Amino acid sequence: MRLPVVVRLLGPVRVERHGEAVDLGPSRQRAVFAVLALHANRPVPTERVLDAVWDDTPPRTGQAVVHSYVHRLRKVLGDSVGLHRTSDGYLLDPGAGALDVWAVERAASAAREAREAGNWSAAADGFADALRWWQGEPLDGLPGMFLAAQRSVLAERRWDLLEQRIECDLRSGRHRDVLAELTGLVAQRPLQENLRAHLILALYRCGRVADALSAYDDARRTLVDELGTEPSPPLRALHEQVLRADPALDPLGRARPLRTEPAHLPADLPSFTGRLAQLAVLDKLLERRAWAGPAICVVGGVGGVGKTALAVHWAQRVRDQFPDGQLYVDLRGHGELAPVDPADAAAGFLRALGVADRDVPLDGDERSVLLRSLLAARRLLMVLDNARSAQQVRPLLPGSSGCVVLVTSRAELAGLAGLNDAVLVRLDVLGDGEGRDLLARLLGADRVAAEPGAAAELVAVCDRLPLALRIAATNVAAQGLTLADAVAELRGNPLPALRLPGDDGAAVHATFAVSYDALNRVDRLVYRRAGMMPGADFDVSAIAVVTGLTPAASRASVRRLVAAHLLERRDDGRFRMHDLVRFHALSCAAAEDAEPVRDAAQRQLIGWYLAKTTAAAAVIPYGAGLLTPPGHAGLPAYQVQPFRDTAEALDWLNAECPTLLMIVRAAADGDTPAVAWLITNALRGYFSTRGTRTEQVAFGAAALAAADRTDDLVGQCVAHLMLAGGHWRAGGRDRAKNHSRTAQRLAERLDWPHAMAISLNQQGLVHTDDGELAAGLDFYRRSIEVNLLAGQAKAAASALNNLGTALKDSGELTESERCYRTLLSDDSPLGGHIARPLALGNLGDVLWLLGRYAESERCLREAIRISRADHQHLAEGALLLYLARTQASTGDKAGAASTMSAVQALRDDGVAVDDALRLNVIGMLLLIDGSPAAAAHYRAGLDAVITDGTCYDIGEALIGLARSHYARGEDTRAHDVATHAYAIARDTGMQVIAGQAQAVRAGVHLRRGELTEAQSIGDCALRWFHRAGHPAGRARALTVLARVRHRLGDMPAADAAGQEATDLYGELGGPACRRALTMLDGASCCR
Repeated sequence: MRLPVVVRLLGPVRVERHGEAVDLGPSRQRAVFAVLALHANRPVPTERVLDAVWDDTPPRTGQAVVHSYVHRLRKVLGDSVGLHRTSDGYLLDPGAGALDVWAVERAASAAREAREAGNWSAAADGFADALRWWQGEPLDGLPGMFLAAQRSVLAERRWDLLEQRIECDLRSGRHRDVLAELTGLVAQRPLQENLRAHLILALYRCGRVADALSAYDDARRTLVDELGTEPSPPLRALHEQVLRADPALDPLGRARPLRTEPAHLPADLPSFTGRLAQLAVLDKLLERRAWAGPAICVVGGVGGVGKTALAVHWAQRVRDQFPDGQLYVDLRGHGELAPVDPADAAAGFLRALGVADRDVPLDGDERSVLLRSLLAARRLLMVLDNARSAQQVRPLLPGSSGCVVLVTSRAELAGLAGLNDAVLVRLDVLGDGEGRDLLARLLGADRVAAEPGAAAELVAVCDRLPLALRIAATNVAAQGLTLADAVAELRGNPLPALRLPGDDGAAVHATFAVSYDALNRVDRLVYRRAGMMPGADFDVSAIAVVTGLTPAASRASVRRLVAAHLLERRDDGRFRMHDLVRFHALSCAAAEDAEPVRDAAQRQLIGWYLAKTTAAAAVIPYGAGLLTPPGHAGLPAYQVQPFRDTAEALDWLNAECPTLLMIVRAAADGDTPAVAWLITNALRGYFSTRGTRTEQVAFGAAALAAADRTDDLVGQCVAHLMLAGGHWRAGGRDRAKNHSRTAQRLAERLDWPHAMAISLNQQGLVHTDDGELAAGLDFYRRSIEVNLLAGQAKAAASALNNLGTALKDSGELTESERCYRTLLSDDSPLGGHIARPLALGNLGDVLWLLGRYAESERCLREAIRISRADHQHLAEGALLLYLARTQASTGDKAGAASTMSAVQALRDDGVAVDDALRLNVIGMLLLIDGSPAAAAHYRAGLDAVITDGTCYDIGEALIGLARSHYARGEDTRAHDVATHAYAIARDTGMQVIAGQAQAVRAGVHLRRGELTEAQSIGDCALRWFHRAGHPAGRARALTVLARVRHRLGDMPAADAAGQEATDLYGELGGPACRRALTMLDGASCCR
């Protein structure tokens, strides 16, 4: 079977994807890949890579070269092989692919195990499997002493495995098969005595005694001539055995005696598939046999998941490890028949171990004592299948080491873990790939390959449950169905069709029914209501709502259902029910609960979700506040516990968002369509800081469908506002404008000022992003005015925050600062109505532009502190980037580096960080350091915003790129990029960006000696900066003008400009700040 990805080092270094070689580039790039692959899954410092590939002569820009090679390798490898950056180097993760050096060791390990068990033929085959991975000289053609040394190590490893394989071949009687090969190997390594001995033995066993003696004479002569030494004692002893025709040299051919040990194991399933992780856990039981007591493992899982199949498969695989036999019993813990009494099971084991019937004690405890006595001196495997409880298992357990006990159960049997040191293995359904593999084994690979889409769908509708897949495959084969036909039969509720005709026990429904029948009355109710949950997972609080139980009683019942493997507890503390189990729970509810009872429970649940979402919206300080529908009755209020704080509300919404979307979509088609837009309305604040834009659009679309179905104008307005926000976040500005305008028209028609103000605010966002700053400012001001007249302070504050951002983008920095001061003021009617970290962060950003770096840093640190306390990691990422930028501007390189490490830690934890801003800040730090790599980061930042970023984002990236080109002496590129940035800034009114672009252009003209143009453009830059109140920009422009005027001979004007620049730098932060800003601007290149 061809592996999807293979990493080959044992020959020419290459990666094969589905049999096709991936081009890994030139030799040194391949050498970098080889070094990382030899250390797979371990971080390799960049310095070590340089030493390994270039020895003592690494390139001057070694780290950049290695980074470039890794970047190229990532591009060609894609997702096939993981190449990850670590703190000081790189890590290669082969993922699911095969690394040939690992594959060799796995095969060699299996061969050694077979050899230790005396299975010489299997051992020889295993060593042969290991050797097949060599495809030539290891690491062929790659430079460096390190790789040369590794090449020698791998070559010697091949010879070692080759010798072991030949030894096993000889022991298994394959002397004729290896004779020719041995002759050639001896010619290659004439001084290796082991090979000489193997050749002599092979010749002797083939009946060629004279040739065997001649081979010894040749070996002796070569050793004396080349080394001046006689053959070793073992080789001389072999020679003597050949001379006297020692019978010990004959191949072993005696038949093994018949086994008398118990061998109770059922037959393995030839179609057994997957479960590699669980088999690895079971393999570790063999290591625990040396412990003081028996090694015990409990395999638990829902009915039909394949617990017995796994236990039997593993037991059959390792049976040779237990020379004293294998015991098996079905304890019938779950089923129609009565459970087996452990005393009866013990009696059966005693008879299997040779105890006569008359000697089996009558008392159950005495049977257990005798069983432990008989097992004390044995190495035996015991499989206790389908156990009901720990009490049923304990009387059968051995009392000493050497034995392994494997228990399967639908119950958790946690007591065996707590009191008997058992390992618990929870068996879940198969993975998608394992499910397809099982179908292929049952129906044939060709049949599955002919209908890949239907095969994947069949695995899905069977919920990847092995029993369901086996039943479906059997019906397909028996009835001559196509896989597509089988899928069609199983759509909807598949349980009725997942049964084998004529065998009532071979049905998924019957398997689940056994577990259900064992539950008490309360747990049955909770099980039925859990099936009604609208989402894929749920919290215990929802169970309490639909059952009427207390929270404590609900938690206790859910724990019991988890122990019975009918529910699954996720790592985050929520619970889920597999799809087929859910269908069974719903069928039980339909059979046992009247329709009005089920409907009432459903309404109760929906009302609770709406109330909880509304309660969450009340404590989220983001967005424009919850819209109060005019003249709309809504639904009956459900009393819920308020959320303690913003963090708790956001955590709840993060967990429940997929469930809420399913409720909204169901409501859109159901008899409570208003629920769709009421929940959507309550989520607007959440989507201003969390959630994905795809989810936001999905909520808006479902709400709009519900409102359109009932001609509900209020619902339509809410839905259009949600869609406007979602499309704006996704970069679909035209759609966002259309939805915003539609919402405005509906709000005007409804005389709904709050909604109208939000639509105006939304239009301001879209126009601002499009670079229409004047229009955006007008929309924000109108939104604030309408909100204040309507008494909506929170919505007015949201619009004021956006106004401050637009003023900052346009270069009205003082006005922008005033906006944020107002939002933070306790004396202002708009103070305290938006999240404090948001206002502080935006103020810190403006203060950075105003050159008030100390104030900026204080604001940003306070914003970060609050964000961390509230678990607002998304906001924290942007704030940290603002802080790093401020630190860099003051010359605090160490502080900026530490802050960027915190950003990377957030990214490592899966927090989404504004990638364009991150790349721009990294570019800025590199530019201050004088690194030529700055341009690449700015270019990547530009690529990240060029499609759907704001005009200001694009302008910032262009300025960074222009400055980096300028610092590298690439004047034409710098001038072209700066000219592009200036055109955008001039047309949109972005004063700071315009000044920065002109400063770069003035510098280019100065360096070219075009002094008139440099002075004119420098004066223009100074005017832009002066209007914006941007002192760092003024200082940069004055520095350029001072040099221009000096070159023109106007010394008084040059001195005046230079002194004014020096004064400004002093106000900004002194020499360190000046050094940072001049490096950033590339001004140090102008002389």
